[in-house]
Amino acid sequence: MTGLLQPSVGPDATVRRPAAGAPGRGRGASSGRRPLRYSVDFAGESAARLAHREQSREGPSPPVSYRNGRDMTPDEPSSSRHPLDGGQGLKHALRRVFDSQIPNYGDYNLVFAVQAGGRDPRAAYVVGYRWKPAELMIAPVDLAGITGAGVPVEVNMTNLAHALQWDEDGSFEVGTSTGRIFRFGVTASPVLDVGPGTPLHLAQHEDVTDFTSFMEAFIGMS
Repeated sequence: MTGLLQPSVGPDATVRRPAAGAPGRGRGASSGRRPLRYSVDFAGESAARLAHREQSREGPSPPVSYRNGRDMTPDEPSSSRHPLDGGQGLKHALRRVFDSQIPNYGDYNLVFAVQAGGRDPRAAYVVGYRWKPAELMIAPVDLAGITGAGVPVEVNMTNLAHALQWDEDGSFEVGTSTGRIFRFGVTASPVLDVGPGTPLHLAQHEDVTDFTSFMEAFIGMS
């Protein structure tokens, strides 16, 4: 895949496990492995148009046509809910959300995340992270249009209040010294509902592996 981003290498030191009895804290020990290459390459045209283009390159898929560049609803019955492969088109669109708001966007690896913990299940984020200096950049995204949905929030060692992983669902939570709290889940094969009748599948397997290693280290620093 072209346009690979290479993450910085995380510290080799063993990450301390969060204190016993802390609410919700689960896995906190680092595996000591060096992070994988970051393979997601997000930024460009509309998600639906590029996803359709990628399908034609990657092999047979259900026939889908789009009425125009902005209407991401396919010309097929709305009852058809089988996710289409978002391919590079969806990744490009999500990267554009992040890159358009972050001046030094090239310093970050990206994963897609959804809000967890029973708050707003429709809320989603493009989460940027870097190993040195250890930092998260959480950018809200509106899936209906694949656009920014709020001001990105930076979380690093200067404003981090807590970081943990919940045992019940494996989601991560970070809080800032100003009272902002984000709880989100990151999965290898999420399905994004970008419009009525348009669920798109996003493949981010290697990215989730690297992000999980990063969060183990980040939790250990908190």
